[in-house]
Amino acid sequence: MKPEETKRGIGGSRILLFLIIGSVLFSIMPVQAQNMSISSLNLMTKEDVLIYAANASLIGTYNTSSVGIVLPASDFMLVIKPSAVGRFFDPSTMLTDAFSWIETNFVALLVIGAIIGLARGKLW
Repeated sequence: MKPEETKRGIGGSRILLFLIIGSVLFSIMPVQAQNMSISSLNLMTKEDVLIYAANASLIGTYNTSSVGIVLPASDFMLVIKPSAVGRFFDPSTMLTDAFSWIETNFVALLVIGAIIGLARGKLW
């Protein structure tokens, strides 16, 4: 027997081939989420999250503070919909918006107040 023709161990190369094929197949396995949590997008309004099935039937409506939403096993579509905020139904939002508007337009309000004060002084 020539030294070049020595027998290779059949176990080493087959185990290596098996490990390579196994790691490739394991890495392309599909993964499925069971549930999810949603956080606010920090838009000016509150957001609602609508989950529709593939056949366009509504599965559920959630808000952005929902935790542990159970996802369907089939295909679904997520829709984020801003909801309208009534200023008179939420006084804290109304006051926050009013103070930010006053802060932004303070100089214009000061000038208008001075003009009105001077006009009243001359009229009376």
